[in-house]
Amino acid sequence: MKVGRKKILKSTDLCKICGKSAVRYQGLCKICYKKNWKKSNPEKMMFYGAKERARIYELAFTITIDDIVIPKRCPILGIPLTVNENKAGLNSPALDKIIPELGYIKGNIQVISHKANNIKNRATLEELVLLGKWAKRVINEAKRT
Repeated sequence: MKVGRKKILKSTDLCKICGKSAVRYQGLCKICYKKNWKKSNPEKMMFYGAKERARIYELAFTITIDDIVIPKRCPILGIPLTVNENKAGLNSPALDKIIPELGYIKGNIQVISHKANNIKNRATLEELVLLGKWAKRVINEAKRT
């Protein structure tokens, strides 16, 4: 029976970010490399995610990576957009279909914050208008008192 020996890792064999795992890619371990790639390529992540959703839900998909432009701020809420390493936060960019039934086609997509996308996805246009009217009325009444 052959007994294997554990390889002793040198400091140069450890990940530059976490310092724990063995190096595989550009001085990083597999986990740190993936996190770094995702953070560095948010347009590609959105593109491939949208392509998969289009396939699953049988939606039109004619966009390219170049069609996805991430603004500095959410065009709806005005909050700064930031790409997070792990999970998407409320201020993370999200690829939105303006008219969902049309799918991912040129002119029907925009990048907005996850927060704006959540609000938009959970309400109809009529509900959003009612909410806006209510908020305006309540704020104006509060200012008068």
